[in-house]
Order: sequence, then C-alpha cells, then structure tokens
Amino acid sequence: MFSTPLIRSLYGQLVRDFGGVEAAAFFLECSKGTVSKEVSGQAAVSIDHAARLEDALGRWPITEVMHRRRRDADGTSDLNAIAAAALREIGDVPPAVLDLVASGETGAAQKELAEARAAIEALERALAKGSKA
Repeated sequence: MFSTPLIRSLYGQLVRDFGGVEAAAFFLECSKGTVSKEVSGQAAVSIDHAARLEDALGRWPITEVMHRRRRDADGTSDLNAIAAAALREIGDVPPAVLDLVASGETGAAQKELAEARAAIEALERALAKGSKA
C-alpha cells in the first residue's frame, strides 16, 4: 500500500486518464468508494490497483518513482534514467502520428507529443545542470 502525496497524485492522474473513478472501479472490480478514497487520501493506494491501471494505460509513473528510489539508493545516474525516459517518450510519437494520418484522430498524437516534449525538456534541464552519465 502507498500513502504518500506523490503516489496519491500520480494514482489520481491514472484514474482520471482511465476515464474517472467509475471506470477505474469497474475495471479494478472494486467499489467507486474504494477508488475515491484512494485518490483523496482517505485510504492508502493499493499496489495492485496502481499496477493494473498502469498496465492498462501503458504508462508506469508510480513504478518509475519506485525505481527512482532504488536508483538513488544504489547510485545509478539520474542522467541515464532521464535520457532513457526521453527515448521511450520520443519512441511513442511516430505510431501516434501514423494513427493521426490514418484516422484523423488527434488525441493520441497530442498526448504523445506533449509527453515527449516534457521528457525532452527534462533532459535539457539535466544537461544544463551538468549532470553526468
């Protein structure tokens, strides 16, 4: 179970991206009250719930935070992790653009471009700070 504000915030975003409390509760096979309490902080976020929503959405923000904790503990370079995240996000753009061209639907392309832009900006900030690989 997780109960930190950061994890709760990330979980809340997963729930919103999934379609809201009702959709997430249906998918997780639990009550809307359970998901609502997890999002609001009245209950700790279930590891199972977080992992299942991450897997369904194809994004792992909570898992990445937990991996970052381990990297920080064992001294793995932040720059390498930031660069890897940027490469992952950039790699999601071409399929979304192809989908845009094929279907005319802009949502996925906008989402992937915004995520790639944010990852590139994070990499630029890390490079400007003089981080080492």
